[in-house]
Amino acid sequence: PLKRRPVLTYASFNLFNWRRIDPAAPVALGNTARSLNFLGGQDEEWFSAVHVAIEARAGEAVVAAAEAQRLSVGLATPAEAVGGRGGA
Repeated sequence: PLKRRPVLTYASFNLFNWRRIDPAAPVALGNTARSLNFLGGQDEEWFSAVHVAIEARAGEAVVAAAEAQRLSVGLATPAEAVGGRGGA
């Protein structure tokens, strides 16, 4: 036994507990549903849906920031912007 109390993290409860309603559509409000609920209901569903939508948009922001950095310093690829200028 781990001798640890059970823990439910934000990531487990929200970010890894959803599915797309329409798999072909983007991750957005109205196109996500929880996989598992405690009590059910619209309030619980929307609490998670809002967080999933925010995190999905944050991913786009990270990509845009890397591209902006790449363009500002003249790097050849987005990977160089994230990981440095290459080399050993």
